[in-house]
Amino acid sequence: MVPTVPDPDRAALLLRTEKRPRMATADLRKAESNEVGRAIDRARQLRGWSLKEFSGAAQREERQIARWIAGTEHPQLDTLFAIVSFRHALIVALAESAGLGVKVHTIVTIEQAPA
Repeated sequence: MVPTVPDPDRAALLLRTEKRPRMATADLRKAESNEVGRAIDRARQLRGWSLKEFSGAAQREERQIARWIAGTEHPQLDTLFAIVSFRHALIVALAESAGLGVKVHTIVTIEQAPA
C-alpha cells in the first residue's frame, strides 16, 4: 500500500476558506434616528440655555451634547432627566415630538396664600 500525500494546493485552499465564527458587533453609541436629539435641542431652547450653559448643567462637554443633538451618539436621558430645572422642558419637547395628535397644553395655577 502506497501512502497518499495530500495535495498541498487543496490543503492551502481549505485553510484559507475556513473562517472562525465571530461575534456580531454593534456600535451602541450611534443613534438610529435624530428625533430625540431634536427634542433635546428644543428643550434647551425652551429652557433658554446656550449650549455652554446646557453642558454645564449636564456636567458633560459641549462636544458630547452636540453629538446627542446631532444624533451621532445616543443621549443619556437619565442624565438629562436628573437636571431638575431641565426636566419640564424635556418632557414638553418630547411630547411635542410625539406627533400623532398629541397636543401640549401648559397650565399655570397660582394658589393664593390664606390671608
